[in-house]
Amino acid sequence: MQIRDFHLTKTDRRWNKDAQGPWVSKTDVVEFDLCGHRCFLAHQLDKRYEEFRTPSALQVLLSGKAHERSKDSEIEISVTYDVEKARTTDGLYKVPIRFYNHDYGMVGVLDGILFNGNILFPVEIKAHNRFRALDRIELAFYSRLLEPLQPVDISKEDRKGYVFLGQSKEPREVLLRRRDLRESERRVQEVRDAKIKDPGFSLSKACRSCVLEEEHKAESKNQLSLDLIYDLGPERKKIFNALGIHTVGDLAQADPSDLMNRWSVIAEYGLSVQRLTGMQAHARSWISEEPEILDGSQIPSPSESIILDLEYYTLGGKYIFLVGMLVVDKDEQVSIKQEFATNPEDESRILEYMTSVLMAYPTYQIATWSGLSADFPMIEDAWDRHGLSKFALDDFRRRHVDLFQCSVRGVRLPAPGLGLKTVSDYLNFKRKLPDISGGLDAVAMYIDYLSTKDDRLRNKLIAYNGDDLDATLFVWKKLRELSGHAPRLATKD
Repeated sequence: MQIRDFHLTKTDRRWNKDAQGPWVSKTDVVEFDLCGHRCFLAHQLDKRYEEFRTPSALQVLLSGKAHERSKDSEIEISVTYDVEKARTTDGLYKVPIRFYNHDYGMVGVLDGILFNGNILFPVEIKAHNRFRALDRIELAFYSRLLEPLQPVDISKEDRKGYVFLGQSKEPREVLLRRRDLRESERRVQEVRDAKIKDPGFSLSKACRSCVLEEEHKAESKNQLSLDLIYDLGPERKKIFNALGIHTVGDLAQADPSDLMNRWSVIAEYGLSVQRLTGMQAHARSWISEEPEILDGSQIPSPSESIILDLEYYTLGGKYIFLVGMLVVDKDEQVSIKQEFATNPEDESRILEYMTSVLMAYPTYQIATWSGLSADFPMIEDAWDRHGLSKFALDDFRRRHVDLFQCSVRGVRLPAPGLGLKTVSDYLNFKRKLPDISGGLDAVAMYIDYLSTKDDRLRNKLIAYNGDDLDATLFVWKKLRELSGHAPRLATKD
């Protein structure tokens, strides 16, 4: 489909990129939210953002785009290049036009536009299922982009956009507040500045999908950057820098009372004693290259537990495709139980199997790593989809122990974060499948499986899940040992 260019302005301006800075697209805004440094590199090196993604991340991205394309036909969206004619007919249209707004230096192609009563409402199509804060920013971006095409006065009720989430055939209405539009403008200016002057990199979840991850991790360790500290994101980093705290060493040596007092003077939000204690413990751990125990009692015993780990597909229709459980009896003898879904319709079968295993051990704790933020939200959504027993789900919640949260409260290690792979690597757990670096690789592999039905991929995914189960138990026992609650555990060779 050919994309045409269309130039917009309310004030007869012409954007001068040499004098006013580069154009900014919605993709730029999204990528800046992930990594400002990558935004700078892409502009300076004239590279597409896709060139910075790992192969697995790129495959997942392309699958998401394929979902968005298929959604066009599913919701019967018509195509038009004639904006003025669409105004007279109303309805939802695909408008393959690259709009250039010369008043704001913004450029973009929308997923769709809903025409209604002379007003144009931006429409986004998303592969993910849950509405995100960034979705609102994107709709605000497009609302500003289309501003010259709008009537002079738009009522508060008509300042809105729509987003199709996942498999939903009905769009979600999103009211856009004035502060959303102002925030969008602020983001655009930040992106424009970042394209010209490197804002520097910060380690984050987005690094897992980037080819620069290892390089940036090594650079952070070499500089003892604050990026190494758990729970210290970009905004807190800015505040610490303003207080003269630039490195891990600075943080480790700072007087906590003085730091909190000075923080309260310049920051819009407070810094709790508990959070600062964890940050400084992590800083000391990096300096000493030894674990720092905050509260060893937070790490429970693994005896009589079931370690649960799920793999799930989240592009378009989301569902759990692999359930893994490692049962640890009172003598800490283990047995592994796994079930694999060959398609979305198979999800109910593996959930019933999971339920039967968990209910066969009614007194055992159910342990996950980051289950509160990952596994249990997926389980709850699946329970609603299939109408499964609420009693069982309530029982699982009651028995659940999130080992990640236990670790957050209990320990800091000289490692960048407390993710399972990071901690297990630090503790020298030897994986059977070291070539699968994480969940993104697993999703990419499952996408391949769906198209090929290759049993070798299925077996590899099951083995990867087994690796995570073994790693969780290994880390659990090692953390118990470090906390002084268990005899020393021999490291795996």
